[in-house]
Amino acid sequence: MRRAIGLVFFVVILALLAGCKEGRSFTIDKVDIRAQLLEDGDLYVEELYTYQFEGEFNGTTRKLKSGGHDGVEFFEAYLPPANAKLGGFSYKEADQLTTELSDNTYRIHTKSKDEIKQVYYRYRLDHAVWKYSDTAEFYWAFFDSDNETDLHNMSIEIMLPQPVDSGEVSYFFHDKTGGHITGTSGRSIHYETELMPAGQKSEFRLLFPAEWLPDSPLTAEENRKESILAREQKLQTRYEQRGAKLAYAEDIIKMASCIILLGILYFALLTPYKLTGLAGRHISRDELEALDPLFVAYIHRNGKLIPKDITAGLFSLYQKGWIEIRKIPASLHYRQDPKAPKETFRFTFTGDQRLLNEYETGFRRLAV
Repeated sequence: MRRAIGLVFFVVILALLAGCKEGRSFTIDKVDIRAQLLEDGDLYVEELYTYQFEGEFNGTTRKLKSGGHDGVEFFEAYLPPANAKLGGFSYKEADQLTTELSDNTYRIHTKSKDEIKQVYYRYRLDHAVWKYSDTAEFYWAFFDSDNETDLHNMSIEIMLPQPVDSGEVSYFFHDKTGGHITGTSGRSIHYETELMPAGQKSEFRLLFPAEWLPDSPLTAEENRKESILAREQKLQTRYEQRGAKLAYAEDIIKMASCIILLGILYFALLTPYKLTGLAGRHISRDELEALDPLFVAYIHRNGKLIPKDITAGLFSLYQKGWIEIRKIPASLHYRQDPKAPKETFRFTFTGDQRLLNEYETGFRRLAV
C-alpha cells in the first residue's frame, strides 16, 4: 500500500510534467536580437544565444521562415568573445563556424559538452519590408510554430531607418505568451518576454512612411494603410476578448483534470487486484509492492499502451532508477496565475535502452 500512496504523490508531480527525454538535454537561457530595417527594404539581423548543454552535442540549429522576404542574402554563425553582449563586439572579433542549410534550417557545427555556450548569428533578408504608395509595412515573426525549443529571457530591438518620433509610426504585436513592447528610444522599438514557449510565436507589424525607404521599389502602387489599420483593430479586439475565453477554458481543464486523476487513482488502487486474480482475498503488502505498474497497464491493454498510461510507465522506470527528475521554471501560462507553482519538473531517461523489455520499449516510444 505504501507504493500505491507513492504513486498518488507521483501523479501530482506528473501534473507538472515537462517532458520525458534522453540522458542529454539543453536549454536556451537567453536570446538577444537586433533587427535593422534598411533603406532598400532589406532586414539585417544580429542574434546572440546563450545555451546550456547537458551531455554531448555536435552543434546548434536556426530555422528561418521562407516567406515574407525575397531570400536569405547570407547567414553566418560565430563563437563570440567570452561573456559577450550584443552590440559590444563585431563579428570580425569572433570565430566563424561552419554552417549547412537544409529545408530552411541552418545547422551550425560547434561541439559542446556539459557547458554554457554563446553563439552569435547574423543574416540579411532581401526585401523583408513591403512598400506601398502611402506606407511601408514590416510584418514578421522571428520565431513561429515550428520552433521546438523554449526561449528564455528574450529581447528584440527593431531599428527603423529614422527616429520613431520623427514621423507617423504605428506598431502592433500579436503575442499570446505574455511578451510586450517595453518602449521606444531613438530609432528603436523594444520588445521583451521572459519565456517564448516552443511552438508559440510573436508577430510584429510596423507601419512607417514609405519615404523612409528611398532605395526600395514599390511592392504595389496602391494605398494600403487604412485597410491594414482596420484589420489590426479587429485583431486587437479579439485579443482583448481572449482573456475571458481563456479563463473559462481553464475552469474546464481543471474539471477534466480532476476526472482524469480519479480515473488514475482507480486504476492504481483497484486494477492490480483484478489483474492478478487476487480479488476477494487478502493481498499482502509485499505482493502489492512487487507489482510493476507498467506491466499491469500492458496486460490490461492487451499489449497496446495508450497515452494515459504514461503515469504507470514513468512510475515503473522511476522505481528502477532509470528516470532523473529535475526542477525547471514553470511555463509562462502557469506563472501568470499567482496561485500556480513557479517551478515544474522535467523527467530525463538515464537508463540503458538495451535493458528495456518489450512493454518498456513500447512505453518509451509512446512517451518520447
